[in-house]
Amino acid sequence: MKTRHTPLPWRYSKEHLAIVSDCYPDWADQSDPDQEKITKVCTILGTMGGHDVDADIAVMTAAPELLAALQRLLEWVDPYAVPGCDENEEDVEAARAAIAKATGA
Repeated sequence: MKTRHTPLPWRYSKEHLAIVSDCYPDWADQSDPDQEKITKVCTILGTMGGHDVDADIAVMTAAPELLAALQRLLEWVDPYAVPGCDENEEDVEAARAAIAKATGA
């Protein structure tokens, strides 16, 4: 499955006050030595009312890996494969809903 989000890995850049990916933006001139070689995913301007900016940054930088992990898990998790395991159906549906929310599907 091809993702549409900015390529991995994501990290926090104190220099840019942003979550960034170490890749060229689509519009960048890769031959320009002064061109920044990052793509800003989102700018972090303080806590913006949040409780813990470091915790928020940790969740945001992990988001692409969390999405990929859920997608991989759902490839082999089948709540109906084992009789009596229907209690997993709610968890599987929650995972599917999170993937749909993240991918816009």
